[in-house]
Amino acid sequence: MVHRGPDAEGVLRGAGVVAGIRRLRVIDLESGDQPIENEDGSVAVVFNGEIYNHRELREGLRAAGHRLRTAADTEVLVHLWEDHGPAMLDRLHGMFALCVHDRRTGETFLARDRLGIKPLYWCRSGDTVAFASEPGVLLDHPAVSRAVDLDGLLERFVLQFVPGDGTVYREIRKLPPGHILRIVDGHVRLSRWWSIPPAEDRAGDDVESVASELRARLADAGAERTIADVPLGRLLSGGSDSTLVLSV
Repeated sequence: MVHRGPDAEGVLRGAGVVAGIRRLRVIDLESGDQPIENEDGSVAVVFNGEIYNHRELREGLRAAGHRLRTAADTEVLVHLWEDHGPAMLDRLHGMFALCVHDRRTGETFLARDRLGIKPLYWCRSGDTVAFASEPGVLLDHPAVSRAVDLDGLLERFVLQFVPGDGTVYREIRKLPPGHILRIVDGHVRLSRWWSIPPAEDRAGDDVESVASELRARLADAGAERTIADVPLGRLLSGGSDSTLVLSV
C-alpha cells in the first residue's frame, strides 16, 4: 500500500486483530502518525480520510477532560469512541474508512463515511475477517480466495462499476457507504448507520435565493476541505463541477 501512503507506516496489534496503515501526511506532519491511542492505550485507531470538523471536536473533548497529544484529526476518533461508542459517527463531518479496536471489550469496529468517498473492502473466510482499502491487497492474504464472480466481472465491463456491495471477486465485498461492521468474539454484524435524508420541498423558492444558498454552501465546503499543513492543488476535468470547485 506504499503507493497510497508514502510518508509513514504503522501497525495496530490487539487480541485477535492486526491492522496496518500507510500514511499520506496532510494534517499534523510531525506527530500524527498512526496507530493513535487514547490516554491509557485501551482504544486504538487506524484511519484513512480527513475529519473536517476535528478542531471543533477537539475543543469539546478537552472540555470533557480528555488529553490530546497530537494536532491530528485522527486523534479525536479514539476519544469520541470512549465517550460515545459507535454513535460517535454522527458527530463526524468528513470522509473516512476507519478501524477502531477496543482492548477493553475486544471489539473491532469498521466504518465507512456517509457517501462512501473512502473505499473499504472486506472478506470473511472461516474464522478470518480481512479488510483493506483495495481488493488487490486482500488477495495477498492466504485465507482469501481469488475466485472470480462472473456476474460482477460482466457488470464491471458493461457498467464500469459493480453495483451494491459486490466486486469482481466472489468472496470480497465492499462495505457499503454509511455502513459499519462490528466484530466481537468471532461474531460479525453488518449494519447501516446513515441513510440519505428525504429531499426538502423547495418548489416555492425563487431561483435567486436558491442560487445564493448554493454559492454559500460551495464556499463553506471549499473552505473546510482546504485545511492542510501541505501545499494544495486542483485537478480539473474540464467539467462544470471541477471548475466550480476551482472557482471557490
